Amino acid sequence: MQDQGAAVRIVTSAGEIRASQVVIAGGAWLTRFAPDLPLDPVRTIMTWFDPVAGYSLDAFPVFVREISPQLTLWGHGAQPGGLVKLGLGDVGVPRTALNLDNPDRHITREDTAELRAAVRQWLEGISPEPASAHPCMITRTPDAQFIVGRYRGNILVAGGDNGHAFKHAPAIGEVLARQAQGNTVELETAFIDPRRFAH
Repeated sequence: MQDQGAAVRIVTSAGEIRASQVVIAGGAWLTRFAPDLPLDPVRTIMTWFDPVAGYSLDAFPVFVREISPQLTLWGHGAQPGGLVKLGLGDVGVPRTALNLDNPDRHITREDTAELRAAVRQWLEGISPEPASAHPCMITRTPDAQFIVGRYRGNILVAGGDNGHAFKHAPAIGEVLARQAQGNTVELETAFIDPRRFAH
């Protein structure tokens, strides 16, 4: 891909494409298109839990609790079928580096050990053994904020979502669409601007 001033030239296995503006929202693979951005793709585990006998999760709340600077526990509330999705905070916490060419899709007891210990200690009424677990990829940034907007020339990017982009997809889409069309963006975007990391 090359920015050629009035157009962007993209070469694919199916041929060449030229466009006046390009938006790249490549998830963990955004690092391949914007290698100078401080993106950290990591492997994480999505995990769901059952209540223990005698407890119901029907009114289980959505929450985020910072137990210590190194331990944040969060929950997405009750799910259909009686499960609750729980996880640990990722900001500033070491996580397994991600091999983009061959991501690890296996889950071990070690992968969930820290979360199981937190559930056992802090969430009475929830079984500390996961009912379901799936590998996932997220891309972190140094300041835990998105990277959304004009990257260089006619190339816009969206990534570095730290696992939160789905909830903000309408606003992210609006920012990108307005910038690509040269329209005014009515939202404050300096804190997600890709160029904030330029030296």
